[in-house]
Amino acid sequence: TVNCACCRDDPAARVPGIPHHLCRRRQGLIPRVLGRVLDRRAYYKRRRAETSGAEHHLYDMRQTALKWIGVVCLDGGTLVPHRQGGRWRIAPIREIVEAHLPGESMGVKPVEDLSVAGIDPALRTCLKPVNQVVKTPAPARMIRVRLMRGQELLMTPNHLNPILDNERLQLKRADQLRVGDRIPLLASWESRRLLESSLGFTRVTAVDEIPYAERFVYCVELAGEPAAFVAAGGVLTHNSFGYQGYKNARFGQIEAHECTTALGREMLLRAKDVAESQGYTMLHALVDSVWLQRPGATRADYEALARGIVDATGLPIAVEGVYRWIAFVPSRTHPLVGVPNRYFGVFEDGTEKVRGLELRRGDAPPIVAAMQRRMLDLIFQAATLDEARARLPAVAELLEEQCVRLRQHEVRAEELVIRTVLSQDPREYERGIPQAVAAHQLVQAGVALHPGEAIDYIITNAAAKIPGERAVAYARLPSDWFYDADRYREMLRRAADTLLAPFRVVDRRR
Repeated sequence: TVNCACCRDDPAARVPGIPHHLCRRRQGLIPRVLGRVLDRRAYYKRRRAETSGAEHHLYDMRQTALKWIGVVCLDGGTLVPHRQGGRWRIAPIREIVEAHLPGESMGVKPVEDLSVAGIDPALRTCLKPVNQVVKTPAPARMIRVRLMRGQELLMTPNHLNPILDNERLQLKRADQLRVGDRIPLLASWESRRLLESSLGFTRVTAVDEIPYAERFVYCVELAGEPAAFVAAGGVLTHNSFGYQGYKNARFGQIEAHECTTALGREMLLRAKDVAESQGYTMLHALVDSVWLQRPGATRADYEALARGIVDATGLPIAVEGVYRWIAFVPSRTHPLVGVPNRYFGVFEDGTEKVRGLELRRGDAPPIVAAMQRRMLDLIFQAATLDEARARLPAVAELLEEQCVRLRQHEVRAEELVIRTVLSQDPREYERGIPQAVAAHQLVQAGVALHPGEAIDYIITNAAAKIPGERAVAYARLPSDWFYDADRYREMLRRAADTLLAPFRVVDRRR
């Protein structure tokens, strides 16, 4: 409980660094509910670290399932119109998700080239890209909601639904819906007319809690707000993904979010103090992770340090692994500072860890992603940092190989395609940026485009004075097509520099 009346004057209740306090006499609902879940997940993670093979995989699946227990989802049979490969289909959400998480796989997985129908901030229908698909264990009971026009939704009890309340859209849990609540509904359910359909409302006629025997439930995470998509006969339902940010936080109060952030910062500083008192150097840190180093330290030493951090913070800490080596990508403007969430390395067991590199970005052309993948494969063969450094000349050769292909025009068109999601209506772009040029070409050819839709294009002459000559839509690629070799060479060099820059920083520090 935040800013309670009973602990207002208790110094021990104050949150470090901000003018809020937490109740010391009673525990809030969320920690009571999540405490057992978090304890169990910590146990599964410990068992994952202690096992191997099939047993290791089993515990990894279990901890992943608990990680996403806060995700709220739909029955697998819920029909969802979606667009993939340039074509609309209506299919059960189970089929959509299990194309990426088949069989017993659970958790969350990033996807590309998948969009659903949703709404923009002005409540106009639009195409919404899907960032990730979600599959979690099903609860024992679900909520069945029936609507006046015959539609039916089967949802987890905590699934959020937009309703019209006092002439505004509000969110309401499925188990709190009541007969008479008004839920948004599109006038047309036909996929070819979906994005031109107007938004209306229909009333809830029945809400029932029923037993549920299916093993999994499903959902998607959308890009951008409002986080809602169309399902089951045109019903607008919420993108119910687990959030930490205040705007969509489960705790729903900005003071609670500020307390969470402040306490996280305080715990991170305590962990740093404990580590440095034992001779460790903090290499990098994120909100829930720290990377530490001490010459000669063994896994047992790191496990002992974790126990010390647990004593100092009261938080469960686990050693994810010991790296053979790890490289943090430096900021281009501040070379001695690592960029959050951009690093790559190899654990002692040979497992790779890659975050934030070009090959994981959806807008990197295949030639760039493939080259960086080959470079990483080469570097990851190294058992030590010195061995990795010794492979850098070979990495540079891979860069030169692709640059030669560009100069000699040996590159296929599909290797150069850049995919970008439109942030606005094509007619609203004022600058001649490549995606705007390509979008205008498609519109002129009769293609209907909407904000949130992905388009593919090739850069032809980035410096052209005439905007229309700067890019070409891949779908309209002419037989005499050409590309801007200098611009693609720059993309290749930047991707290579992402991998090479950490080694240059280390060398300068020597």
